[in-house]
Amino acid sequence: MRQRSLAPWCARLGAALAITVSGSFALAGSPASASPSPFDAPSSMALVGPYLFVANEANSTVTEVNAGTGALITTIPAGTLRATNPTAMVADDNELFVAGQSGSISEISGEGQFLGQLVVTGCGSARALAVESTGTVVELCSNGRLNEIDTAGLTLASTIKATAIKGAEHSFTGATALAIEGTTAYVTFTTTSNASDGVAAFSLLSGTVSLTVDEHSAPGDHFAAPAGIAVADKDLWVTNAGAGANPPSIEELTRASLSSVVSDNSSSDIGTAGAVLANRTPGTSDTDVYVATVAGTTAPMVTYYDPPALQSSSPTLNFKWMMCNTNVSGTPTDPTRLPYKFNHPSAFALYGPILWVANAATDQGVSFATHVEAINAETGEFLFNAR
Repeated sequence: MRQRSLAPWCARLGAALAITVSGSFALAGSPASASPSPFDAPSSMALVGPYLFVANEANSTVTEVNAGTGALITTIPAGTLRATNPTAMVADDNELFVAGQSGSISEISGEGQFLGQLVVTGCGSARALAVESTGTVVELCSNGRLNEIDTAGLTLASTIKATAIKGAEHSFTGATALAIEGTTAYVTFTTTSNASDGVAAFSLLSGTVSLTVDEHSAPGDHFAAPAGIAVADKDLWVTNAGAGANPPSIEELTRASLSSVVSDNSSSDIGTAGAVLANRTPGTSDTDVYVATVAGTTAPMVTYYDPPALQSSSPTLNFKWMMCNTNVSGTPTDPTRLPYKFNHPSAFALYGPILWVANAATDQGVSFATHVEAINAETGEFLFNAR
């Protein structure tokens, strides 16, 4: 995604800045609906072809919408899903795997039919699900355990315990996020002392930890309450919510060595960083990175980075745009409309030029307080709410 104009950033003082409307999306100017949201604290999203599935943690359902228009298709009820308070979801071909409380993983077809369930004891709450390969899904537990699930029979194929992390970090608190590339799993972890928060690389073949990096071993990094991780080609992107005297930050690491490429805590506007999505255009060095700000020192927002070639020995990241609820996305009928309603953004999904943002908050009396909205992945322009 190159040759895009610089769009405005989210002003800390609430100043509204104009965004040029490209007109490429017919629904971009449609007003936000005041009807009740079909979502209830969405925790995660997954795409199956042109359909977007959203896991609702609060009411234990999954809502399906058209990924190109946001039109509501159906909601898979709790009785069919059988995964209580789902916290993670992933798609593998035409099937969905949804992780709920007490180690339960439900398998749902792309048509919304219940196919089976596996309950893995000793996991507790699931932090994330990821596809290792066709036929294998990996579950990250909050206690650092990794479960490899054989999807053909929905059975537990193997378990990797985070003993290496716990052995080195006696104050280990838990695992927070997961990314997979090939047969390697990358896990962010936290400790009671955020000076040793960091990232560990697991071999899914041998079941061992191959690399670990944290703030203590690599003081040039700024790991502090890591909240999200994403993989793009040879790089990892890690978001840190910040803790104590350590501010929020974004880390770019080399996958092979976990060495730092960029460690940037220079922006006071990042706030409490959460979910991150990284997308590398095939055959190019163009990586697009999207970061969700949950709350904290700034308003909830989404920030887009299109990292340039690194020229200096201590580079920093320059965002292309920051969008929050004070930004304007004008329409012919209302050029000053404030369409964004980010509220605890919890997950991303990228469907072509559309970036879907799930918002998990449940503020009472606020239209679409808990909702899913679509924005233009290149410009940040508001498009429409799913409904």
